Amino acid sequence: MADPMVDVDGLDSDQQLLRDNIRRYLKEKIAPRIPQAERDKQFPHEAMTGLIDFGYFGGILPEADGALDWTTRRGP
Repeated sequence: MADPMVDVDGLDSDQQLLRDNIRRYLKEKIAPRIPQAERDKQFPHEAMTGLIDFGYFGGILPEADGALDWTTRRGP
């Protein structure tokens, strides 16, 4: 029987929320900058700082190393 707290992608509710918030951030903050960044042939590093606020970078590293010890997907 499927776990009702896990969606079809195998994510629990916290992971779904993180995924949805990151998608929204990328759509609203990053996607609009892509055309100009491509014209300038520059990577907009400042735009990435918002992803740091989500804890996205370093999330799958062990807690012992100062990270969040998350996995990218929940296994069986």
